[in-house]
Amino acid sequence: MSTSLRIAVLVDPLTALVTDAAHPRALCAQLSAPGHNVELFGSANLARRDGDGARRRERVGASLSAFAPELVVAYDALSPAAWMGARAASRAGAALVVVEAGAWAEGRPAQRALWRVGAQLWGRYVRRRTWTAVALEPQAATRLHEQGFSPDQIELVAYGVDLEEHRPGRASEELARRRIGGRILSARTHHVRPESIEALIEGFAATVGQRDDWSLVLVGDGAPPPRVLKCAYRAGVGGRTHFLTLADEALAPLLSSSTLYASVGDDGAQAVGDVERALACGTPVLAVEGTRPALLVEHDVRGWRVERGDARAWSAALARVSSAPQARKRCSLAARQFAVEHLGWRRLCEAVVGAAELHLEARGAAVQVAPRNAARA
Repeated sequence: MSTSLRIAVLVDPLTALVTDAAHPRALCAQLSAPGHNVELFGSANLARRDGDGARRRERVGASLSAFAPELVVAYDALSPAAWMGARAASRAGAALVVVEAGAWAEGRPAQRALWRVGAQLWGRYVRRRTWTAVALEPQAATRLHEQGFSPDQIELVAYGVDLEEHRPGRASEELARRRIGGRILSARTHHVRPESIEALIEGFAATVGQRDDWSLVLVGDGAPPPRVLKCAYRAGVGGRTHFLTLADEALAPLLSSSTLYASVGDDGAQAVGDVERALACGTPVLAVEGTRPALLVEHDVRGWRVERGDARAWSAALARVSSAPQARKRCSLAARQFAVEHLGWRRLCEAVVGAAELHLEARGAAVQVAPRNAARA
């Protein structure tokens, strides 16, 4: 009786260039935790043996066959990795799970060209071999349906949040070191247009920025654009607008220490993931109506939706929310509860491992895999 599965995770190098390569690494770590034998195949920059719970295989063909997986997980349903995963699953009699994210639907020109090739050459073959198509966002589910996957194949699951790392009550050493106290309005500014950041700054300045007990903390990749810095000082909140560059491990304590988190109009996968992490920390979210992050924010339940992303809209939202401490507390509790029920890694691990379980049952194999509840949340 087997107590674990051999799981191969495949990522095409081109897919890795235009998506968040951290996701397959994290998935490998989560699947390895309960004892599954997991190997990551594909781009050389994706994994290291000492960091993600899985070995890296830069060569795929022969080494994948030698691994003899019982479950194959391939990112991007139209990528060469999905085609190779379908072949490997067919030869090994394994289940195939494809993983798709809404952010990949637009793609870069080279990737869109590759998708057209994939749709023509191996799309039908991959669909036929796929046991479960995991969509990480509603847009991804729509894309999979348009690619020809049946509704019975598609399962909508969140990206996955480490609920132990992202939890309420954590103190931010970075905020303490910089002596930033009081109530915190935080936002991430990666890949966000300067005018969107300026709108938030101006909305902050017109409302809670006039009080001494609120600070605006903007987390970015480096020094802010000069125009954004000038906007803060022009609005009179330069002394309470803080631009930080944080290591990944410092983001969760910041989110947990925040009173509110603002999703500043960015519509990418990272923005969705940041909102999920904020909710897991019990931090109510303000998100711009019509964006993908706003789909996670039930209005006046886990946060609030801002009708549009200009300064007046941010001002109206902040004025309303800042004067309602009981509503913020209620939304904080609801945000954490939602994250526990829907956003943890356990749901994704269950979808992936469950596909193998059902596949083995369908083949009549009496194999007992590791318990589902062993996967970390």
